[in-house]
Amino acid sequence: MPTKERIAQQQVLQQFATQYKTNAETRKTINVLGISCSTINTDDETPRVPSSEKILNDALAYAKDAYDVVDTKLVKLRDISFAHCEANYSIKGEYCTWPCWISQRKKEDELLGVYNLLVDRADVIIIATPIRR
Repeated sequence: MPTKERIAQQQVLQQFATQYKTNAETRKTINVLGISCSTINTDDETPRVPSSEKILNDALAYAKDAYDVVDTKLVKLRDISFAHCEANYSIKGEYCTWPCWISQRKKEDELLGVYNLLVDRADVIIIATPIRR
């Protein structure tokens, strides 16, 4: 049986989904979501923009400049607070839920907002990951 907290989370997600569906019917844009997965060291005295993120920024800027109907958003995973996977699926399949159970139960977890962007807002998703040898 779902807990009160889970039911409340589902209601919030349903509100987001309804809002985005309504906006999708009236909007005239293509929503492009860029996700930077780089974890560059931010403690350096001379911080730098990761190479993969530079390319992502260029791609988003190009899409926005080339097409009037494109709306872009960039999410940097290193800048948001979220709990790491607890491998719930490997323990028991029912424990791995959508949206993530960890994000639902931890109030400081900001990954729920990223889920909403991915599922309910984005028409195009570009994921930039570090390239290391």
